[in-house]
Amino acid sequence: MSYSYSVYIICKPDKYESIIKGLVNIPQITSIKLIPAQFLNNNGIVLKDLNTRYNTKPDKIMGKLGCIASHRIALLAIYNNKTSNNIILEEDAVLTGKLMGPPDKSCYLGGWLGPTTFQKQEPIIIKPKDGMNEIEYDKFRVIMTHSLFIKTPEEAMEILQSTFIPKIKNYDIHLSMNQHLKYYYYPPVFTQANHKSEIDKKNNKNHEHSKNYGLKEIDSN
Repeated sequence: MSYSYSVYIICKPDKYESIIKGLVNIPQITSIKLIPAQFLNNNGIVLKDLNTRYNTKPDKIMGKLGCIASHRIALLAIYNNKTSNNIILEEDAVLTGKLMGPPDKSCYLGGWLGPTTFQKQEPIIIKPKDGMNEIEYDKFRVIMTHSLFIKTPEEAMEILQSTFIPKIKNYDIHLSMNQHLKYYYYPPVFTQANHKSEIDKKNNKNHEHSKNYGLKEIDSN
């Protein structure tokens, strides 16, 4: 084996051992590090840090800011450790098959091919090829951050620095708006488990959206 991955798992510490059971025996993974999920306290001040809808409930805002804080820690760890071929996983990421050789560029390893804005609800009809596919940001974007491949520590620092702005959107929206990741890997390497979201406090449809990137129709041309 001539390549290896470093995996950074964002999760509650008590979930760590159960999550890594499916990863420790994969020879391509030579390093697995815990990134404790961040749960922020609502002090009435940090609520203004998130650029979101006016009627978003405070607990949901704190959950989204906690997600951003967790990913910041993961990105900083990548930079400090100077590791390449990094995979950042959230605790609900589910490996769908064999881990391939590292992509040439940073990319999404799973997610949902969603509309460019939530006002547009037209289905995304494309036929991805196996392997790396370029994101056509004028037609669609990739939503969700449960499985991200960050090629180099320098790219990790670039993304990290971009998050320190006065008003940040949800982390997945922030990544897509700034087009930090130009590619997605198909078929998805990781999907999202069906579970109660720590942010929404309810079962959402993310596990359905993450199956095959949410593509229901494939263009035959």
